[in-house]
Amino acid sequence: VMAITKRSLAGHSDKVEDLIDELVEVGRVARYNDRWMVVLEDREYNNTFIQKAVRMWVDGLEYSVLKDALTREVMEEKLRFDQARDFYSFAQDLAPAMGMIGTLLGLVLMMGNMSDPRAIGPGMAVALLTTLYGAILANVIFSPMVQRVVGHGKKVRYNYELVVAGMLYLHKGGDPRRLPDLLLGGFTVAEEVQLVDPVTPEPTPAATKLTSEDLLEPTLAAMEMKSTSTTPPSSPPAR
Repeated sequence: VMAITKRSLAGHSDKVEDLIDELVEVGRVARYNDRWMVVLEDREYNNTFIQKAVRMWVDGLEYSVLKDALTREVMEEKLRFDQARDFYSFAQDLAPAMGMIGTLLGLVLMMGNMSDPRAIGPGMAVALLTTLYGAILANVIFSPMVQRVVGHGKKVRYNYELVVAGMLYLHKGGDPRRLPDLLLGGFTVAEEVQLVDPVTPEPTPAATKLTSEDLLEPTLAAMEMKSTSTTPPSSPPAR
């Protein structure tokens, strides 16, 4: 939770254009360099997730294994942000309740010393200050923190999904020059197979040419059946 809090407060997230440029460079090296595995292994990357994905690719992971591994990384990152969001949401709901408990304690102290007017003031102060502290914690600290974590988590998840889609596209042998248009156009992981290997429809078998004999054959067969059914049965031979 603390690590996600620091990242959310810092608010640093890679720009989409920078991620796409780095993916395009990776694709160019893999497509046009004969020693692409060595070059990509020794190359320095600005984004740690791209670096991890390229390392998996260079290690020879198959397409399905790479896709599962990267998707799992995205889900784990989302889970970390969800845990931080739930923590601050719970704290936001808990702060007013703790303030009300402090208010009740202050009222108890005040009611217990009604005979002494000088003790009423401190008890009332405790009752009011605890409510104030609870409201400040809930609305000034925890509520903005929840929004900060949620907003930063959406940006990070979008960047991760973009990297996954781009890496899978390159793994299938896609042209890196098409990558910016595809990613900026809402390119998703589910679509990268069709973009790299478009499905061609199977050719339909050629229709056989019918002759006049083929057309007359069912008619002649029907006429023969009709004549057979209308012929009266022969009389039995006389004994």
